[in-house]
Amino acid sequence: MGEKMATVKKHQIKLIHVLKSKAGIDQDLYVEMLGKYGVKSSKELSWTKANLFIEELSKAAGQTFNGYHKSISSIDMASADQRAMIEGMWADVSRKTTAADRKTALNHFLERFGVSHIEWLPRRKVGKVVTALIAMGARSPEEYIKEKKVLEKGV
Repeated sequence: MGEKMATVKKHQIKLIHVLKSKAGIDQDLYVEMLGKYGVKSSKELSWTKANLFIEELSKAAGQTFNGYHKSISSIDMASADQRAMIEGMWADVSRKTTAADRKTALNHFLERFGVSHIEWLPRRKVGKVVTALIAMGARSPEEYIKEKKVLEKGV
């Protein structure tokens, strides 16, 4: 709870402005888009919110976000297996009945860890999230690994 949120980096601000120009977004719309993230300037964004805003601008500019996403995810972000495990653990404790509702609820839960979307979960926070999910009644990661191996053998 008392953790400091990572601040936006210079390269993120540059990318935001490049994408804004490529998408042809005027200043009024740009400020309105930033407002959805609770800020008036890109310099006020957190690192995570900046990445989400970059993804949004990339789509508006018709750019692929994958190259940038892969470069940061391979270094800093939880792996696909870790995210799948957390999503499975969340399914154990969530009261939501649809996959979409569970994903929304999980992302809301992750805000407690300074992350607004599971794809942006830093590797260094995976342990804290797993510990919290176990405390909420989810099965342990070892049980998910064992279950995955059984499913892979059976398929």
